[in-house]
Amino acid sequence: MSPYNVLMPKKEFFPERLRRVRTAKGLSQYDLADLTGISQRMIVHYEKHSKKIAPATVSRLAKALHVSPGELMGFEPLKQKEPLVKNRRLLKKLKLLDQFSSEDQKKIIGHIDDINTKYNGK
Repeated sequence: MSPYNVLMPKKEFFPERLRRVRTAKGLSQYDLADLTGISQRMIVHYEKHSKKIAPATVSRLAKALHVSPGELMGFEPLKQKEPLVKNRRLLKKLKLLDQFSSEDQKKIIGHIDDINTKYNGK
């Protein structure tokens, strides 16, 4: 048997599990493609038709989705985790911050702190 065959528990197959985890995290297929370096077209394939997937690909997907490969494959129960950022537009903007200089990042954090103080008094 090929090492790329995906053996899943009877209840849920990999394509359904991948889609469920991705959507629970508030990510589009394009978002997941950006996070993994896997094309959006391949993400669609994995969610619809995939019966074979390389273990390294499972690891990349799991890492991007903040779950273990076992959770993604259905060998372990999913631990319920709140997505760090539910707003996809905000998530995309936050990803851009990594490209900014540390000085600009500090300014943005300062603005966020100011706004937080205004609304929460903290």
